[in-house]
Amino acid sequence: MTTLNRRADEFEYGRRDLYQQLQAVYTYVQAHMALLTPVRRLPRDIIQEIFIACLPEDRNCVMSALEAPVLLGQVCSSWRTISLSTPRLWARLHIVEPLLPREPSVSKQLLHAEKHAQRIETTKAWLARSGECPLSLSFSSESSQWGAEGVDAPNIFFQVLVLFARRWQDIRLVASPGALMHLSCLREDDVPMLKSLDIRELRPPTEFNAVTPWEYFGLLSCPKMSSFTIHGGFQVASLLPLPWESLTSLTIFGWGSSDRLNRHRALEILRKSPRLRVANLGITDEDGVSAPAVGECDTALELSDLHSLRIVCDPWIFIDNRLFSHLNLPKLRNLRVDIRSPEAVPADIYLFPFLRASPQLQNLEINFHRFSKRQLIDLFAALPSTIQELRLLDSPDGSLGENTPEDHTLAALIPTPDRPLDECCPNLAVFDITYSVDVSDEALLRFITARMAVQPAALRRVHIRFDRLRQLDICAKLQLFLDSGLEVALEYNDDRPVDLSPWRGVEQDLV
Repeated sequence: MTTLNRRADEFEYGRRDLYQQLQAVYTYVQAHMALLTPVRRLPRDIIQEIFIACLPEDRNCVMSALEAPVLLGQVCSSWRTISLSTPRLWARLHIVEPLLPREPSVSKQLLHAEKHAQRIETTKAWLARSGECPLSLSFSSESSQWGAEGVDAPNIFFQVLVLFARRWQDIRLVASPGALMHLSCLREDDVPMLKSLDIRELRPPTEFNAVTPWEYFGLLSCPKMSSFTIHGGFQVASLLPLPWESLTSLTIFGWGSSDRLNRHRALEILRKSPRLRVANLGITDEDGVSAPAVGECDTALELSDLHSLRIVCDPWIFIDNRLFSHLNLPKLRNLRVDIRSPEAVPADIYLFPFLRASPQLQNLEINFHRFSKRQLIDLFAALPSTIQELRLLDSPDGSLGENTPEDHTLAALIPTPDRPLDECCPNLAVFDITYSVDVSDEALLRFITARMAVQPAALRRVHIRFDRLRQLDICAKLQLFLDSGLEVALEYNDDRPVDLSPWRGVEQDLV
């Protein structure tokens, strides 16, 4: 038995030894097989193009190890070397300034200071890797960076970004007025590559701060700039030193009605910008009367390239024929009108003739909450046959106005023997209402059924958010249309989750 046991032990030892040798050979072979994988045989320039294709397409890169380009450098040393030596990977960056802690404890302040310094160093290192590539940068701060007296804290991030101004191409800045004052040191020669500038000035917590003197900022004169956006406080927007004749996109919104353009200044700016394709303007006139701007004439203003227009306005714009009668926009496809006022829209609406005279208008978004029922019907009748998308928007503050669409207003879009399809938006594909109280589910069912019966290929989507409970499940009756591709999205109060938490309303933090 002793001999048999000894032989068994020797056999087991030999088996284990062979298994270990086999594992060693297998590991050695697998390591070399990894070296022979197709991706390792790709040329360096191909790998670089693949890395660049991994970057986000609709925004700048963020400082995160969960996405490219940082993630690419964590795969292996070879990829890290390639990623760090590819400047185009580091030419886009989104920077977020850390928030100041709400509680002034020493530990939280130290943590904030450490995070702040870390992001400063990361910003410097990131941009240093971008070589000589044009830069796309976005920066976001918060109003909490102000002190108790509404005074800006020094912003080191801007001091770093200004160092790379020579390569700025697409810039978006959300910051306080004091931080944005760092831009005042730049002249047009300092930003020779700048094409797009988006400035969103945070409103100060007090009214003590003066209006930022943007008309003296030299970088606004960059001759290559084609897109300019400003949300903030200014005195006379038409005096901004912009290359007006080369602008193709322009957005000007003030903090409130006192900062918006009056109609004359708006027309003056549009006249100075003949190449505009996109325009977004906040227009107001507190007393409804103002002196004509210098150089304004009674002839129509034609912008042959403008295809998208958004106007944020007060109700007076609908009775001021001098605004819409000046505009001739033959290629206008997208129009949005936001009414920022509790007042009702006057009876005479000069917007309607303007709509009829827009031969290529396809998309209309407009607040309905200040229109009367009669005005809504007149609006539908004024729409050109080219309309494909119609969105009736709720008031900006979310409160319902006294006037909301009713069944008979919705019926104005249904063809009848007295009202042929050509007069009811025959190409309507998207219909959207938020909110609706007085439109019944039966009326909505009739609307969809009638539209699909006369023009089944046109209507593609209906979205309505009701501020009431469901009356009828119409989707079951529309199943045939849904199967053919129609999308119906209906939201009711009874579909929204009910908050049953016993902590609701407790002011103190219970966590």
